[in-house]
Formats: sequence, structure tokens, C-alpha cells
Amino acid sequence: MSRAGWVKLWRKSMESAVWSDPNLWRVYCCCLMLANHKERWVKVDGLAKPVLVKPGQFITGRFEFHKAMYPKKRKSNPSPITVWRWIKVLQALGNLIIETNNKFSLITVVNWDTYQCQELEDDQQNDQQVISRRSADDQQVITNKNVKNIKERTRTFSSDSNEVRLAELLYSLILQNNPKAKKPNLQSWARQVDLAHRIDGRSFEDLEAVIRWCQQDQFWSCNILSTSKLRERFDQLWLKMIKPKVPAGSNKQSYANERDRKLLGTFQTLVGGQYNENPVSSFDDEEFFDV
Repeated sequence: MSRAGWVKLWRKSMESAVWSDPNLWRVYCCCLMLANHKERWVKVDGLAKPVLVKPGQFITGRFEFHKAMYPKKRKSNPSPITVWRWIKVLQALGNLIIETNNKFSLITVVNWDTYQCQELEDDQQNDQQVISRRSADDQQVITNKNVKNIKERTRTFSSDSNEVRLAELLYSLILQNNPKAKKPNLQSWARQVDLAHRIDGRSFEDLEAVIRWCQQDQFWSCNILSTSKLRERFDQLWLKMIKPKVPAGSNKQSYANERDRKLLGTFQTLVGGQYNENPVSSFDDEEFFDV
């Protein structure tokens, strides 16, 4: 039989004698799980005619019920006789009705209609409708997302757009370094510029500045050969671009010490009252802050 769906457990069951005995409670819950939630005919071995099983009923036997209770064989499991004795106790307490013949036992859960039947069936149908609607909604979201992705991949940029302009700029600068560079798909390059601007938040001005700088740099001009690589390395390129340069052939530490000495001399001249428009004649802004 199908194990789909669920059953209700009522809180007032905690006040019953069944709740106080773990074995009885497990047997009773097993009966709830095995009971049919709607009427159906069941074929029984050895009988020519199927048996009508109503809601709240199920057909079983001593060994079959024991297997349902303990699907895994363990030495600690109680015997089938013991488990069937617990079922008899539930019958004595008024929780079950047992009809037995030489082929099977038909067990009925008392008050099934009161606690489980129509409302439960309605809940299951409503929940299935919710699941169906949610599945349809989720599928629609996925479909819309896929359509959006397709539109982005197939979007065409006009020749006078910033995206195409920057793609062409990068290619023209690459050609200056390597006249044999293969012409790219400028629309694909433009899409990467669009993503850098729209998704990554890069301004077109900053993108242009980095493109011009990286193609003048000896190292990066050999590595930034597409707008996708430009987008991937943008932060690193930006930091390299704005970092002050140390003049070629200078020791970094001695260069910094010399710069500090000249700046200190200028400051002392100013605070000493002897103002000079050019107190350190050899001080050169471009020398120290060359970008």
C-alpha cells in the first residue's frame, strides 16, 4: 500500500493510557499509518473475491504487522506474539476493533471518521494544489530567468554606444602593440563592458582610463587582451594605475628618505617665517607623484 500522505495526532492522546506505555503508543501509531484514508478493494491471497476495506481499516496478520513495526531484524525486537498481544490490549481499551478469520485480520481504528477522515482528505488535496501551484510558479521563475539570460546574451549594442566604443578602444590599443592581433567579436566584448558597468558598478570613464593605462604598461599590455580579462582584473589594474611610481634606477627607501627630507626643509622654511615661493629648488611634484 502507498505510504504517501499523513495522519493527525491529537494532543489529548497524551492523557490516555496508551500514551503512558511506549509499546502501546508505537503499535497504535503504526495502525494509524497502515489504515486506509479512502475506501478501496484489496486482493487477498487464497480468496477469489477482493475484500472491501473502508477508511480507517487495514488488512494484516500477526507476522505482517510485526514486519511493519520492525522492518529491520534485530535480536532485541519483541516476538510477533508479543506485538499481537499489544494489539489485543488496544482492542480491550477501545482503540481498535479486530475481525479475524483463517485468512487475515481486519483491523479498524475506532473514531477514525471523527479525527482523520474528510478534513484530512481536504487538507491533502489543498496541499497538493499548493504544491502544484508552487511548482508551476517556480517553473515560471526559472523560465523567466532563462529568457532574461538569453536576452542578455543576444543583446546588440549600437555602434555609437559606450560599450562598443570602449571595446573598439581596447582593440585599437592592442593593435598598436601587436598589429597581427586577431579581430574579436566586438559585440561580445561590448557585453563584458556592459556587465562591468551595470553589474560591477564601474563607470565608463574609469573603464576607459584603465584600458589606456594597461595597454601602456609593459606587463599588463601582454595580459589584458580582452574585455572579459579587463573586467576580471579591474580592481588590481586600478590599484596599480593610481599607485605613485618610484623613478627608474632609484632605491625605494632612499627615494622615500630624500622626499621626506625635502618636504621637511620646505615646512621648516615656512614655519620659520622666511617664506620662499620655491624653498627647495630641486623639489619636483612630477618626480615624486608621477602617476
